[in-house]
Amino acid sequence: MQQAAKKGAAGNAADAASEGLRARFGRLMVAVVVIVIATALPFSPLFRTIDGVGVDLLHWLRHSFGPSVEQPPSKAVILGIDEETYKRPPFSGIPNVMWTPQMAVVFDKMLANGTAVIGFDIVYPTSIEEFSRDGDRPLANYERPFRLTLLRGGRQQGKIVLGYVQHMGQPLFPHQGQQTVIGGRTNMRSLNAYEDADGVIRRIPLGFEQDSGGQLEPSFSVELAARALGVDPFEAQGGNPKLGDRPIITDGKGNVLLNFDTRPGSVPVYSLADLHACAQKGDDAYFERHFKDKVVILAVVTDLEDRKFTSKRFATSPEGENLPPRCELPVMSEVYEAAITRDQISGVFIHATAINNIVHGTALRLLPEAMGLAITAGLAALVVVAALALSPGPSLAAALGLAAAWIVGSTVAFGDGLVLPFMQALVAVAVAYLLILLFRISFGDRDRRKIQKAFSLYLPQALVDKMAETGTMPALGGETRTVSILFSDLASFTKISEGVEPDVLVAWLNDYFGAMTDIIEEHGGFVDKFIGDAILAVFGAPLDDPDHATSAVKAALKMKALLADPNGPLAGGALGTPKCRVGINSGPVLIGNIGSARRFNYTVIGDAVNLASRLEGANKGYGTQVLVSEDTFKLCNGEVAFRELDTVRVVGRSAPVSLFTPVSAGELADPKDSTIRQVYALALSAWRAGQFTVAIERFKTTAHADGAAAAFLKRAKAFANVPKPPGWNGVTDLTEK
Repeated sequence: MQQAAKKGAAGNAADAASEGLRARFGRLMVAVVVIVIATALPFSPLFRTIDGVGVDLLHWLRHSFGPSVEQPPSKAVILGIDEETYKRPPFSGIPNVMWTPQMAVVFDKMLANGTAVIGFDIVYPTSIEEFSRDGDRPLANYERPFRLTLLRGGRQQGKIVLGYVQHMGQPLFPHQGQQTVIGGRTNMRSLNAYEDADGVIRRIPLGFEQDSGGQLEPSFSVELAARALGVDPFEAQGGNPKLGDRPIITDGKGNVLLNFDTRPGSVPVYSLADLHACAQKGDDAYFERHFKDKVVILAVVTDLEDRKFTSKRFATSPEGENLPPRCELPVMSEVYEAAITRDQISGVFIHATAINNIVHGTALRLLPEAMGLAITAGLAALVVVAALALSPGPSLAAALGLAAAWIVGSTVAFGDGLVLPFMQALVAVAVAYLLILLFRISFGDRDRRKIQKAFSLYLPQALVDKMAETGTMPALGGETRTVSILFSDLASFTKISEGVEPDVLVAWLNDYFGAMTDIIEEHGGFVDKFIGDAILAVFGAPLDDPDHATSAVKAALKMKALLADPNGPLAGGALGTPKCRVGINSGPVLIGNIGSARRFNYTVIGDAVNLASRLEGANKGYGTQVLVSEDTFKLCNGEVAFRELDTVRVVGRSAPVSLFTPVSAGELADPKDSTIRQVYALALSAWRAGQFTVAIERFKTTAHADGAAAAFLKRAKAFANVPKPPGWNGVTDLTEK
């Protein structure tokens, strides 16, 4: 029969292990599927604009929270047709198509003082000279100064580039007269930029296809950057584009991914009205100081014209901040409103940013797609592991913490121009967590909750949690472990419960057991069983606790104090104020699921358990409430104060055992109690030496206040009138179990 039982237990254990393996494999498969879905989804067409939004948000994060990054001074500056220009003479009151003579004055001064190149981010498709009055042409030579400037600066010096715009297959070119004097398409470039699917401009192409199907025509930004560097703009083509010895960072598709400098005034904007007044004054030093070797872009920079959505849309500053020093005319403060920021910027800043990115090598760098997928999958995997291993609250905190760390890391990387899969990874983290949470609610935690509900009333919580975690049911089996056993009983319970109605008695017992169980579990123990009014508790299992002896003793002291508290939850009941007796012993026991294949209990077996029970009963002979064995005393390592009571030999054990009772903090601080303990120690020493008369005198002084002294006083008197027994060693034989 024993062999059959062993085989049955082994079979149950094997079944439980197999069930646990299947559960773990199933969770692994779910985890893999969730990771794949969470990784693939944000890179799918459903989220085609998410990477662009991520770039926009990273601009904002760097602008708002990122470290200050030192960037080279802007190579590009803007000659702005701004609100001031419209309001100041000689520009005010006349259409801007008639401003060409004034522009010529400014451009001539710039070219004379070392400007690298001038680009037109504005198109004049008509000429004022074409208008006549009464058949004459009074404005026939009105634009001659402007044409001469285009001739010298464009055709002769290669320092002026006109822009044109492609509109629905029909380009908008400058006036034919301007094209002729500038030198034709050689000094003209497209101003177009690509919008992403969400209507936001985040990149500038290196070039545009020509009708001839040959080389790409360099874009406006590339042309200006190349002329500023003195290199061939057509080198900015092919798989590894560069200008001279400067590689151009692209998105892998022939575009510059714009890295906007969001600091106010990072791209200087000069008012055309101020520069015209400066040129008329002849301040060459100002022009050389601000425009030598610079790329100057003429453009409209008002609130209404040519406004674009870009990656800078979340990171704009009030316009008019950090303007460059004026030459002649003060800033008209009324044209700027410091409290207003706009999510659109003038289109010229797109070209200025592209030029700076190309010249300084600061364009945004994309992570290789395979690496981005790997990082996203790794983050999703971390969230899945946390969501499976932790309860919903901590797992949510872990997911949020991981997301926060990713945001910080992505912002830091973006400060160096590296674009990580920012939004894709955040979406993957959210999707992975939600899918795993849904799985746990629908399937995974269903079995866990079932196990916890079924066994939480019968097994230690730690064991129930372990079973729920592995998905295995309890099976027969045990192990040898050193633990501390607490055995408690109510003193004179049978007597004090007489005459109490059964329902009242049961209600009080339930309150008592509930309060004691709370104390035991609070100190890391678990209740093995209730036996009538007795409690058997274990400390140090099923989870390891190196301080199990100290925990058991502290729990006993609190149990004792709770019953003695006149204002406690158990005071004033039908049973009055009963006292509990507690015995504690530490030692090796057999602990585990013990019983039959159909019915078993997680319990302890061994001599250490029996001794704890004997110690509980021994309290009667010493007038104490808590007795601990010498083994428990030693394991406490001075964490609890004790008073030695006696050395005894219990029924069923030949080796004597020293008995101790713990001393509470209140007793330690009480001078009277301290005196009682000192007198008792001296009396016990006389008793063990066989000096019964001396022991009697000493026990007598405290017997009225000390139950242990009163008990020993009776023993000493019994030995006082007879010879000392041969081989006397002071050991007391306990004849009762």
